[in-house]
Amino acid sequence: GDFSNLKLYFFPPGIGVANPRINVRKDNITTIPMEVQVEAKELRVSFAPIQMFSGVLQVSEIAVKGGAIQGKLFDDIFKPTKARQKKKTSRLSWQDLFQLQVNGFRFEDTYLNIRTELPGGKGEEFGTELVVKELTLKKDHIQEKEGFTSSGTVNAVRMTPPPSWKSFPVKEANQLQWNIELTDRGLKLNPFTADLSGIRLKLNGQVDG
Repeated sequence: GDFSNLKLYFFPPGIGVANPRINVRKDNITTIPMEVQVEAKELRVSFAPIQMFSGVLQVSEIAVKGGAIQGKLFDDIFKPTKARQKKKTSRLSWQDLFQLQVNGFRFEDTYLNIRTELPGGKGEEFGTELVVKELTLKKDHIQEKEGFTSSGTVNAVRMTPPPSWKSFPVKEANQLQWNIELTDRGLKLNPFTADLSGIRLKLNGQVDG
């Protein structure tokens, strides 16, 4: 990737760059199975020191401001981290020596266009296109299950659910606000609020996976 104006931060510890242009392939050093293209005014990475002898750099948050992000999340993201096994080769690769573990993301004033491959092996995808005012997404343990929690406020939203989700309540919205939990069991809304051309909806409950 390309960037300019590298900055170092001491509290919280991290690095920041201006005008980054980054391409991430599915086979990357993070534990997140994704393919992503990122362009932004500013990108900041907050992290904890590398644990001695672990070979893992713990990144608490990646923050993007004033950017555009397009990409795909693969269904491996719903599997426990230990179940994501890498293919062994006769050569020792950089990924065998070092791993980047990302635990959260934060976006401000950023355009997102993300497709998520749903679990179940049917090849179904959920598409999301929106303009982010503020959004956070982080890994969490929810009722003894690995999952994600998220909160945010976004505008100009367009969602494309798979054909099997015939009763999905919202496909387009002027604005969405939410506080949600996502695991392989489904999606929990705590709540989910949508502004649909002047009609305001507020949803609480769960969409089973």
